[in-house]
Amino acid sequence: MFLSSRTIFVGLCFLFVLAPCFTRATTNEVQVSCDSHNFNNGKHFRSCVDLPVLDSFLHYSYVRETGVLEVAYRHTNIESSSWIAWGINPTSKGMIGAQTLLAYRNSTSGFMRAYTSSINGYTPMLQEGPLSFRVTQLSAEYLNREMTIFATMVWPSNTTVVNHLWQDGPLKEGDRLGMHAMSGNHLKSMANLDLLSGQVMTTKAANDNMLLVKSIHGLVNAVCWGIFIPIGVMAARYMRTYKGLDPTWFYILIL
Repeated sequence: MFLSSRTIFVGLCFLFVLAPCFTRATTNEVQVSCDSHNFNNGKHFRSCVDLPVLDSFLHYSYVRETGVLEVAYRHTNIESSSWIAWGINPTSKGMIGAQTLLAYRNSTSGFMRAYTSSINGYTPMLQEGPLSFRVTQLSAEYLNREMTIFATMVWPSNTTVVNHLWQDGPLKEGDRLGMHAMSGNHLKSMANLDLLSGQVMTTKAANDNMLLVKSIHGLVNAVCWGIFIPIGVMAARYMRTYKGLDPTWFYILIL
C-alpha cells in the first residue's frame, strides 16, 4: 500500500517544522543575589556580580570616560584566620602579572589590614608594593564570617573588559599569608569581566558554549544525513515511477 503524494509531502513538512525543536538550547536565568546586599558603611554601587566560585561577589561603580572604578570585593563564609584577594591582570589571563588587593584580620589586634601587591611568579610572597595603576581609599572589614575589600582605582579611560581573579587562603603563624589550595574552585577563580554589562565569562563557560555548539552541529548533521537525504533518495528512486506523483517526487527531492 502506497501513501498519497499529499500525505508524504505533509509528513516531510512536519519533519522540517520539528527539526529546529531538537536544536533548541535553553538557559536558566540566574537570580543575582548581590543586589539585596547593604554595606554597613553606607556605600552604594551601581553594579554587582555573583562570581561563579568561592562564595564571592563583586560590587562596583565605573565611569568609562574617566577610568575611575570603585569596587567592593566581598567573600562570604570565610573564617577570620584567612586572607582574601581580588585583582586585575592588565597584560594577560591568569595569576602572573596580576595587580591585587589583599586583606586579612590581624590575629593579635583584631584589626583588618588591606594592602596592594603585584604578582610576578607562581610562588609569590604577596608582599606589599605599588600597582601599575593608582589605588586610593583602600580598606577592609570582617563581619559575620564575611570579609570585604573596598578600593578606588584609576585606569586608562574607555577600558571596558578586564581579566580579573579572586582567591583566599589560610593565615599562618605570625600573620603570614599561606598558600591557597591548588585544586577545585581555587583553580577556577578567574574570568573576563565586562564592566559595562556586568557579564562574567569564565574559561569553563566558554568551553561549555563550544560543547553546546558542537552538539547542535552533530544533531543537525544526524537529522539531515540520516533522515532527509535518505527520504530524498527514495523519493527520486521509487516515486517517479508513478505518473500520478509527478512532479511531487521532484519537489520532495529538492526539499
